[in-house]
Amino acid sequence: MKYSFKNIRAEFSELVKNNSNFSRREANGMLVLSLCFLFPIVAIIYERFQSAEEIDSKIVGLQAERADSLLAVLEMQQPLDRETKLAMLEIRPFDPNKLSVAQWQAIGVKPWVAKRVVNAVNKKYVFLQKNDLEKFNGFPKEEYERLKEYIDLPDTVDKKEYYRQKYDNKKYASYDKNKYEKKDYKKYDNKGKENNYTSNYEKKEYKKYTPKVIEKFDLNTADTATLKQIRGIGEKTSLWIVSNRNKLGGFHSIEQTKEISILSDKAFEELKKYAFISPSFKVKKININTADYETLKKHSYISWKAASTLLKYKKQHGNYKSLDDIRKSRAIKEEQLQKLIPYLEF
Repeated sequence: MKYSFKNIRAEFSELVKNNSNFSRREANGMLVLSLCFLFPIVAIIYERFQSAEEIDSKIVGLQAERADSLLAVLEMQQPLDRETKLAMLEIRPFDPNKLSVAQWQAIGVKPWVAKRVVNAVNKKYVFLQKNDLEKFNGFPKEEYERLKEYIDLPDTVDKKEYYRQKYDNKKYASYDKNKYEKKDYKKYDNKGKENNYTSNYEKKEYKKYTPKVIEKFDLNTADTATLKQIRGIGEKTSLWIVSNRNKLGGFHSIEQTKEISILSDKAFEELKKYAFISPSFKVKKININTADYETLKKHSYISWKAASTLLKYKKQHGNYKSLDDIRKSRAIKEEQLQKLIPYLEF
């Protein structure tokens, strides 16, 4: 008797129907639901009862692979020494003029030595005979002794002959002596002949150079033209000197010109050689008690703020009688006040 899913389903439905109040359709649903629960359970049981021999064989295989990998690690942890590695190399005859860095390394030469040799060859260095490699700067002697029997170069070469042939093969223009043979040129003879050539050139007479003589001058009366005679003083600097002199009311000392920022030290030294202050000259003074705000602030040594403070102090305390009164106003700093003294009157 053959069993199929349809037969099993029909029998199961009939059994459920006879022993319960379920309909055929509900009985079919119960069958499907039971199969859904039974399938995972069967799969788990099958996996657990799998052949022990098969599992053991897999474990043995994994252990063998692990042992092989551990052996490889142990071999890596114990590297071979350089002599053993060099002995294992297979070296063939080579031309040191043709090897690359990688090829030098392949025959056991250290990277920095290989790079130096290749760089030299790239810069037109040529190894002509075997011992040229030994003489090469930086190439280890022990490396040469190890490789000399494989160097594909002659033991000795006539280098003079080599270079003579090398340069003779180059094409140079040949020198033709006949091309530059002496020719007979007629010598120009002007003896006994009249010179009919006339020139329109007129010889100019130049004035003999005479060094410029600068006469000494009074700094308080000199104009810009006089000041510009001094080396280092131009149009702009001379205007500044005159303008500053007018604001001050005249210079009482040549040293005051050093306060002009655009006057260089060299120009000042030249100015001292020729400028002087006349003893009879008197600077223009300011009466500190009668001068108004505009008069005070025009002076080079009095700022607009100092002028305002001086007037306010005078209004509160009366006229200034001495320098101490000006100091008490705190309008002008002591350094500036010392410059201002020659221009003050009370």
